[in-house]
Amino acid sequence: MLDVRIEHDEALEVFLSGELRFEGMVEFQRIVRAVETFHGHKVVLHLAEMDVSDPAGIGMLLVLNDAVRRRSMSLTINGISSETRRVFDWCPMIAIGPKGEMKSSVEPGCTCEAAACRPQTGQSRSGPERD
Repeated sequence: MLDVRIEHDEALEVFLSGELRFEGMVEFQRIVRAVETFHGHKVVLHLAEMDVSDPAGIGMLLVLNDAVRRRSMSLTINGISSETRRVFDWCPMIAIGPKGEMKSSVEPGCTCEAAACRPQTGQSRSGPERD
């Protein structure tokens, strides 16, 4: 079950606990709507009590990242558990920078390796593509 708490002042602070799964999409959409109406420049996502292990959870984070980028805001993630970090490390579409900033590599014609965008290299984290 997903629990969402949203606070805002200078930054939009989002505290998530539970599991980020497809079943929590309705609750998660509250966050996207909050981003779309927030007048600041920074969104901070707190995941210390969160388990992101479902592919839909990764997709929801990408949706949030897209909403943040459309508004020219920054997205920082705090408190990532080692289990969730492993999921992010596995997912070539998301990279977490050294200061917790979330970087999405979902760009047309781009494949990524180790969080660096490399257009049309034909490689992924698991190696070259095969026919």
